[in-house]
Amino acid sequence: MIIQFLINGLIQGLLYAVVAMAFALTYNTTRIFHIAYAGVLVVASYLLMLFLQIGVPVSISIVLSILLCGLLNVGVEKVVYLPMEKRGNSHNTVMVASIGLFVVLTNLVALLFGNENKTISNAIVQGMRIGEYIITRMQIWHFGVAGLLSAVLLFVLWRTSLGIKIKALSADSQLFAAMGHNAERLRLLLFFISGGLAAVVSILLAYDVGFDPYFGMPLLLNALVAMIIGGLGNFKGVLLGGILLGVVQSLAVYFLEARWESAITFVVFLLVIIAKPKGLLGNLMREV
Repeated sequence: MIIQFLINGLIQGLLYAVVAMAFALTYNTTRIFHIAYAGVLVVASYLLMLFLQIGVPVSISIVLSILLCGLLNVGVEKVVYLPMEKRGNSHNTVMVASIGLFVVLTNLVALLFGNENKTISNAIVQGMRIGEYIITRMQIWHFGVAGLLSAVLLFVLWRTSLGIKIKALSADSQLFAAMGHNAERLRLLLFFISGGLAAVVSILLAYDVGFDPYFGMPLLLNALVAMIIGGLGNFKGVLLGGILLGVVQSLAVYFLEARWESAITFVVFLLVIIAKPKGLLGNLMREV
């Protein structure tokens, strides 16, 4: 039975890892704690539901939701973060503004669509049995999509010119701009990619367990824990942190009860940070 929980934890951890890596794309390059990202996660599921309700085909609805969430994330950067930075506001001030934007997005969704849990599909789908273990069709989708996205992100970061530019911007944004690169344009691109990744994870969860206006923050908090215990500045560490967190949470449910899941999450967080302040594979990040 414990193997079943480990499988569930691995799959859940991959979803955490994708959200964490998507968040890290913007955090590492801007040092902005983008709390409004939790609102973007929520908006994605409701956009998908809205498109399906008006008769848009599933595939087109998914693509539109991903693109619009990417643009929403870009809008937050363009309308809120960049102007505040140009006016000389501190990162703490920007973070407070991000929290406020998250509250606005969440309450707007609740006002328009209600507080109750929504589902995209009520169909009961047969899972796949491997020996005595069962993997649902949605878990297969979770594993495949999250695993593929994680691999693509790591490939881009370590094997492409875009990845080199991202690491250069993360290391020193002023030097990056002085070398003739357009830092603002790259930031906007990263916010777009990050928003699109948020939509993918949100849609996967919407088809599996449903959604409400408040699921974004718990998901983001788990992703942040994964990012920090894995190591700021190291995307392989973030992937490791996400998988580790998912497995630990599943083991907590197996050995204890589901209500202990959050407590165990932050116990692990504290233990890792005390033992390794920079995280498991953390790099020293330049202070700006």
